[in-house]
Amino acid sequence: MFEQFLFPQFGEDDHEGCMHFQQDGAPPHYHRDVRKCLNTRFPGRWIGRAAPIPWPPRSPDLTPLDFFLWGIVKDRVYVPPYLQMSHSSEFELPPQLQK
Repeated sequence: MFEQFLFPQFGEDDHEGCMHFQQDGAPPHYHRDVRKCLNTRFPGRWIGRAAPIPWPPRSPDLTPLDFFLWGIVKDRVYVPPYLQMSHSSEFELPPQLQK
């Protein structure tokens, strides 16, 4: 089914081997033929049960955003504050460092 219907839809989109495939852990998706097919088409780049990238535990509603967007958002939101510049072009130290 993958070779007949799914893979032709990708076309040349995976030209650099950057595409990842994600599936849930349903028993039919765990069959050895399915895993063999995914290992051939997406070597080391598929997410699922017994996959190179394991499905995180307790994550039934996992989305691709969990692997990409939230890490970037977290890095931008929780960035340490910069030292502020005063008008005299000198760094202004936080009060706890001004001893």
